[in-house]
Amino acid sequence: MKDQQRSVATIIGFLIIVAFAVCGCLSKNPATNTTSTSGESTAKSGTNSASGGDAAAVVRNAFAQLKNRSFRLHEETNMAGASADQIVTRVMEVVPPDRTHVVLNDLEWITIGDQRYTKTKDGWTKATAPPRPDTGEIMREAFHKAVADGNLKIEHTGTDSVAGQAADIFSVTGTVQFKATTIKGYTMRVWITRDGLLRKIESTNEANKQWKSVVTYEYPPDIKIEAPIP
Repeated sequence: MKDQQRSVATIIGFLIIVAFAVCGCLSKNPATNTTSTSGESTAKSGTNSASGGDAAAVVRNAFAQLKNRSFRLHEETNMAGASADQIVTRVMEVVPPDRTHVVLNDLEWITIGDQRYTKTKDGWTKATAPPRPDTGEIMREAFHKAVADGNLKIEHTGTDSVAGQAADIFSVTGTVQFKATTIKGYTMRVWITRDGLLRKIESTNEANKQWKSVVTYEYPPDIKIEAPIP
């Protein structure tokens, strides 16, 4: 059972990289949106401008805020298995610049800088995380190129409400070439409230229906991530 859960965790980790790679490419060179009538930024006016080709800028700005803001996300991913669908749940707290706390099904770990703390049945263990290639940056470049080439499109598709707040919905769709792998039929729907904050993401692979992920975001001011052991 543990091996199966860790296998699922590995797959989800890849999907997380894919999702945040898109986010990263969107937040690359973030722009500040302004309204044509008041000249004030969206943060001041509380209105997203999604017309006139501004959709990509609105989404870029929302994701860019995650780099400097503490947040908590809840994710539920449906993985199509050989016999039955598998549901994987994840809760992640982030405190910039380098603190994360993740609970993935019954797996749990905390990362602070290069120190990683893993919870086991016998308690917490501590290890130094080895340096590794920045896969996220590599994939961000691939998605950025896809957007620039027109293979990945960002559009404003409607309005909705999230937790009682008015929100705009944006779609990110298309095909991405990542080294020798072609990611086809990738679709992401993004909900951004009028304060410019990211509130919800739905991601799926429409080409083969292998997975679907729903992520919601909240921004409580009291998130703290501390080392569980010395």
